[in-house]
Amino acid sequence: MIICSWNVRGLIDPNKTRELKSFLSVNKVDVIAILETRVRENNNSKIQQKLGGGWNWHCNSSCNPRGRIWLVHGELVDSKGVSMCLITFVYGLHTVETRKALWSALSGIADMVPSSPWLVLGDFNAVLASHDRTNGTSGLGDSRVPSRIDIALENGCWMLKYGHLAVDYLNPSISDHSPLLLKFGDDHREGGRPFKFFNFLLKTLHKEEFAGISMRIQKAQQELEEVQSQLGTDPTNFLLQVDEKVYTEKLRKWLSVEESALKQKSRIQWLADGDSNSKFFYASVKQRRNVNRISLLYTDQGHKIVDPGEITLKIQKFYVTLLGTSATHLSKPDLPTLRSGSRLSRDATLSLCVPVTNAEIDMALKSIDDNKAPGLDGFNVVFFKKACVGEYS
Repeated sequence: MIICSWNVRGLIDPNKTRELKSFLSVNKVDVIAILETRVRENNNSKIQQKLGGGWNWHCNSSCNPRGRIWLVHGELVDSKGVSMCLITFVYGLHTVETRKALWSALSGIADMVPSSPWLVLGDFNAVLASHDRTNGTSGLGDSRVPSRIDIALENGCWMLKYGHLAVDYLNPSISDHSPLLLKFGDDHREGGRPFKFFNFLLKTLHKEEFAGISMRIQKAQQELEEVQSQLGTDPTNFLLQVDEKVYTEKLRKWLSVEESALKQKSRIQWLADGDSNSKFFYASVKQRRNVNRISLLYTDQGHKIVDPGEITLKIQKFYVTLLGTSATHLSKPDLPTLRSGSRLSRDATLSLCVPVTNAEIDMALKSIDDNKAPGLDGFNVVFFKKACVGEYS
C-alpha cells in the first residue's frame, strides 16, 4: 500500500488540481491526505470530480469551512478484508498554544490503540530538532528558509507487524511543501545474514540446541499450561508439582536466552534484566534494520532507484570509481612548519611508543558491557573476555 500526505497550499488553482491528479497516477497512491486545500464546502464536489472517479472522500469541512484536510482513498483492507492499520493525518496550527490540543489528542489516541499498528503523518508545523530548520520561511535569497515540518511517525506495534518503513520526501512541485510518500506491506530481506556470536552460546557451542528459540518458548509455555491445568483439578499430586517446577525453569531459561539475544541485536543497554522487554527489543531490532537498510537511492542525475539489485550495483560502481581513482600528485607536509609549532616533550613522545600490556588489554575488555552487539567479525565482547582474559567478575 502506498500512502501519501501533501500540503498543497490551496487546491482552487486548476494547475494544482492537474498536478495533483498526475501525481496520484504516476505514484500509484492508494491513500492521500491533501492538507490546506482552502476549498469551501460548496466547491468540494467540483474539485473532486476533476481528480477523477473511483475515490472515497472524507473532508473536515464541519470543523473548518475551508476544509484543511481531505482524505482520499481506495480500499483500506487486505485480501482477507481485514483492516491493515490505523492512520492519523495531521495538520498542525501555527502557534504553540493552538497546537496543545493536537498533542493532547494524539496522546489520547495512543492510549486507545496500544496494541494496534498506528501511523501518524502530516504537516505538524513544528520541527523535531533544531537542525530541521535551516532558517525561516520560504522565499528568495537569504529569506528562503527550508524547514522539515512534514513528518511521518509510527508506533512500536507498527514496527513489529510491518517492520521496515522508508519515507520518500519528493520535490514540492508547485507547492512549497514536499509530499511524503511511503510504502508498506512488503518487508522482505535481501541477502544473507552475517554470523553473530551471542552470549547464550557460551553455555555450549552446540548450535542445534539453541535453534528456534521462539518455538521452544511456545512449547515450554504449552507444557507448563497443561501441567498447571492438571494441578487445578489435582492440586496435591506430587509428580505434577515436580513437573510444574521443571517446566517453569525451562520456560525461564528460554525467555532469558531470547532477551539476551534481543538485547545484543537492538544495542539497548539501559533496561534492567527481567523486565520482560521482548516487545520493546523486537521493535528496537526492527528499527535498527530500518536504519541500516537502503530502500531507495537517487543518482547524480536525480533519478530514483528502488530495485534492490540496481541499488547494489550503483553502490558497487561508486566505490569502484572512488577506490580505483589514483591521484597524480600527493602533497607532503611541510616539516619546518610542523616543527615550528607546539611539540610534545621527549618523555611524552616516548610514552606513546610504550608497548601495550596485557593488563591494559584486560582492563579495557572488562570495562565493556557484556551486552554490546557483536562487531564486524561477528564475535562480541564476552567471547573475547572468555577466550583472552579467562574468568572475570
